[in-house]
Formats: sequence, C-alpha cells, structure tokens
Amino acid sequence: MTDVPERPAGRIRWRRFLGIFAAGAIGAGGIMVAIAQEALAVSFAVAGTPLKTTADQLNGYGFVAYGAIDHEINGRLHPVLVNAFRRATLDNFCQSVTTPVPILGSVTLRTTAPHVYAENLGVDVELILGTVTYHDVEINRDASTLTDGPPGARGVPGTSGTQAAAVNVKDLRQIAWATVADTLRLSDSKTIVLIGNHPCF
Repeated sequence: MTDVPERPAGRIRWRRFLGIFAAGAIGAGGIMVAIAQEALAVSFAVAGTPLKTTADQLNGYGFVAYGAIDHEINGRLHPVLVNAFRRATLDNFCQSVTTPVPILGSVTLRTTAPHVYAENLGVDVELILGTVTYHDVEINRDASTLTDGPPGARGVPGTSGTQAAAVNVKDLRQIAWATVADTLRLSDSKTIVLIGNHPCF
C-alpha cells in the first residue's frame, strides 16, 4: 500500500488545473488571502452543477492536496480542495450530474463501473465523506513545496498543503466541480440518462 510508483510523464497543466477522491487538510484563511490577491490560477469554466461520486473504496498512491478556485462561465466562484494522485483505483464506482432542463424539469446523467483505474488524476473537491487512512503523511506543508503528487501538482506559496505516499478511503461520498486525468479507465461501465433527480447519493 505504501509503495509509490515512478512518476509518469504528466500532460496535465497542474498549475492551471483546479481540481477527487480523497480527503486533505487546507487552511481556509490561506485560501481566502490567495483569492483576494488573485494568486490562485483558475481552471476551465466548470458547469453550473457539481458531480456527485460514490465508491466502496478508493486506493491512491502519490497523493497531494491544496486549495484552489473553480469558476463558472458566469463568473461564480467555487473554493475547492485539489486532490491529485499519481495513480488511483476505485471499486463500485458511481458518478452523477443533474442538470435543469426546460419542460422536463431536470435530467440526471449517471455512470457506474465495478472498477476504475486512473493515472495523474486530479479532482476539485467541495465535500468529501468517508473513512480515510493516510500512509507517510505530511499535513500543513507549504503547498508550493509538495512533491509526492503528479508532476507540477502543487499550490500557492504560503498556503497549506498535504501529501502522502498512499491514502485509502472507505465508503467514499464526494461532491466535486471538475476532474482531469492522463488516463481514466472504467471497466464494464454503464452510462444512463434519467428524467428527474437521481444522484448517486
């Protein structure tokens, strides 16, 4: 569980990505100061509704976490915790997004898979629930000095960051605004469009 693979050649522009799947510690005061100073980079414009994700278990290797800001096309801002992994797996995965639709009221896009594998994965987390176990963890390290995660995955100098060789999350429940990965493989996946609000949790 604690062995960390060699860093793959990352293609993600991590400093611009504000980005799932595990808990981390971040100083809220540091985030707000960085916002005021416009020190945090802003990613692509996110949709106006977040992603809801569940999994029986997540195993991540080469983990870092730090604060950032997502934005919608209308300018609305979302403070998030970027969770980034060199490699991660999820069991019994479910992800949903519900969008308001004229006449129909709302429509839910829901994807499930018994197993998910990702490389150089990052997620912009708003809320996360579950039982978390860290291995070789460093909490409240300066976010600009993080080294365990994907290449270039680190935050703004002076703000709080977390890193660990490995992390396990059981009974994951998560709300996130964006996800990026170099590789994302969903085994035997199923995607369905449902009328109404049918979130994963």
